Amino acid sequence: MNGLQPRPGDSGHQDQEGYLEPLTADSEPGMNVISADFDIVMVNRANERLYGKAMVDLLGKKCYREFEKRDAPCAHCPGIPAQATGQSHEAETIGIRDDGSRFAARVRAVPVQGPGDQPAGFIEVVEDITERKRSERIAQIDTQLRASLASASDTWKALQRTLEAALMLEGVDSGCVFLVDPSTRQPTLVAEKGLSPEYARALDDAQVLAEVVLPAADLAARFAEIPGAPKAAVSVPILHNERALAVLVLGSSDYPGIPASMIDALGNLAKLVGNAVARIRAEQSRGDAVADLEAFVAAAPLAVWSLDSEGKVRMWNRAAERLFGWRASEVLNHPPLFIPEGLEKDYRRLHKAVRSSGGPEGLELRAVTKTGDLIGIRAFGAPFRDVVGDASRVIAMAQDATDLLGRVRSRDGAAGAGPAGADLEVAGTFIGADSLAEATQDFSGLLAEIAGSVKRTGKEDNEGVFALADSIVSKRGGSLGVDSVTDHSMVMRIVLPRRVVAAAEAPAATDASAPNKILVVDSDGKSCTDLRRILRRLGRPFVVCASGLEAVEQFRAAVESAERFDLVILELMMRTGPSGLETAAQLRALDPTVKAIVSSDSAVLGYEPHGFAAALRKPYTAAGVAEALAKL
Repeated sequence: MNGLQPRPGDSGHQDQEGYLEPLTADSEPGMNVISADFDIVMVNRANERLYGKAMVDLLGKKCYREFEKRDAPCAHCPGIPAQATGQSHEAETIGIRDDGSRFAARVRAVPVQGPGDQPAGFIEVVEDITERKRSERIAQIDTQLRASLASASDTWKALQRTLEAALMLEGVDSGCVFLVDPSTRQPTLVAEKGLSPEYARALDDAQVLAEVVLPAADLAARFAEIPGAPKAAVSVPILHNERALAVLVLGSSDYPGIPASMIDALGNLAKLVGNAVARIRAEQSRGDAVADLEAFVAAAPLAVWSLDSEGKVRMWNRAAERLFGWRASEVLNHPPLFIPEGLEKDYRRLHKAVRSSGGPEGLELRAVTKTGDLIGIRAFGAPFRDVVGDASRVIAMAQDATDLLGRVRSRDGAAGAGPAGADLEVAGTFIGADSLAEATQDFSGLLAEIAGSVKRTGKEDNEGVFALADSIVSKRGGSLGVDSVTDHSMVMRIVLPRRVVAAAEAPAATDASAPNKILVVDSDGKSCTDLRRILRRLGRPFVVCASGLEAVEQFRAAVESAERFDLVILELMMRTGPSGLETAAQLRALDPTVKAIVSSDSAVLGYEPHGFAAALRKPYTAAGVAEALAKL
C-alpha cells in the first residue's frame, strides 16, 4: 500500500496493526485510500457501486477528477485538514458519476502517516446520503410552495409558482408547464425555463401532452433528436376533478433518468397546485355568485336582506330601507333591528329552519320600524348555498302586509279583562283577492264584526274569542286557524275564498268564453289592478291568476274545454312558486301555439330566445300595453 500506515496517536485508531483490516473488498460502508497527492490507491466494492465504476478504472487517478469531475483538489475536501492537523475531519459533498448523475455523500477523512512520520495520505469513509438530502430538500420546497400557493389568485400564477418550485429540485434544470383546454384538450404554454427554442416548439406542438402523459423514458425518446433536448425528461399531470387541467414537463441535462423519489416529489407538487386551482376556481365561482346576488338584491323592488350563519345582516337593499327605516350602514353586521321585543326566539327558530330546509313560504310576521311603528310583513326565505353546497347565508325578502293585518284592542284595557285584555291580533291571508283594496275592505269589515261580537258577549278569553271568530269566518265560507297562543295574546290565521266580482263591475273582463282571451299571471296586487283597468279600457277579455301554479291549472282547464287562451302576460319574478320562465315552459307544453308577453319591474332584454313576443315594464301604461298587444 505504498508504505501508507495509520498515524500513531489517532484517537479513533489506536490499533495500528488492524487499522486497514476494514478495507476488504466487501466492507461497508464505502472506503477509499487516497495518497498525499490525491491519487486513488484503493476503492472497496461499496464505493465501486456508488461511483458506478470498477476499482481497476480508478486506481492511480486523481480523486477530485474521478469523484467530482474537477481539475484541482476540492476546497471542501476533508483530507486536506486531516493531513494538516493529524485529526479526523468530515464534510458533505456532491459526487458526480461519468454519466452525469449525482449523489450526496458525507465523507470522513482519517489521516495516514508514512515513513518518517510524514503525512502519506488519508482514508475516506463515504456514506451515501442522497435520499436523505433529497427528502429534506423536497420537504423544504413543499413547504415553500404551500405558502406561495396560498396567496395565488389565479390559475396561471399558481402554475408558474409550481414550475419555479420544481426547478429547485436537485438535478432539474429545465421545464415548462402547459394549461390544457377542457374542451379541445389542446395545451397552452404558461411558463418555461431553460428550454432550447427547438425543444420548446416541439413540446408546444405535441398534442399528445394534452391527451396522455407519457412515461419519462418515452418522453425523452420521443424528443431525443431535437437540439437542446434534455437527457432525461418527465411529464406530470396536474389534475382537477379527475381531469388533467395542466401538464408539468421537466428535464435534466445531467441525469440519464429522473429518480423515482423525485418523480414522487413532483407528483406531490402537482397535487398541491391541483388543490390550489380547485380553491381558486371555487373562490371565483363563489365571487361571481355573490356578485350576481348583490346585483339582484340591489335591484329588487321588495325589501331584501341576507343573514350569515350567526344571524347578522350582510346585505340590505334600498327597499328594506324604505320599509323598515334603517339605512344599510345602521344594520350591517348586526342582528336584524326590526324584530319586535319578545319575538327574538321565534325569529331565530325561523332563521334556523330556513337554513336547514328552506323554511315556510309567505309567512305573515310582525315587525317594528325605526320609528317604533308595528307593521305587518309577508316574508319569504331561502338558503343561499356556496360552491360546496353548504348553506352559508339566508336570503329573505318581504312585502309590506300592514293593510292585511289588523289589531283589535279591548276598550276595557287590561284591568280585570283577563288574558284577552292585551292586544288580540288576527292575521288574515286573502287568497286570490281581486285587488288589494278589495281585500282590505273585506278584512276591515271582518275585524269590526269580530271586535263587536267580543264586546257584546264579553267573551274576552282566548277560547271565547276563537269561538266567536270561527263562527263569523265560517259564515263567510272561510276557515280559521291559530298560529300561536300565549297567556296574553293569540294570533289567528284566516283564509277567505275569492270574492266574486259582480258582472256590472267588469262585464267583458270576466267573460271567459269571449274571443282573444288573455291570461294574466301577476302576483303584484297593485300592478295587477292597473293592468286590469287598462285591459278593460282596451276591451280585451282576461282572466287573472296570482301564481304560476294557479295559471297552469287555469290554462289546462281551458285547453281541455277547447276555450284556449290566445295570449298570456307573465310576470317574470313571482312572489311565490315557479318563475315566469318556468310557467311559460309549462304552458307551452300544454299548447305550443300560445303567445306570451313577459312583464317585470325592470327592463327585460333578450326575451325572444325564451319564446316571448314582447316585454312590458312596470308600472303598466295604456300606451305600453297597447303597443305590446299590437305586436301579436
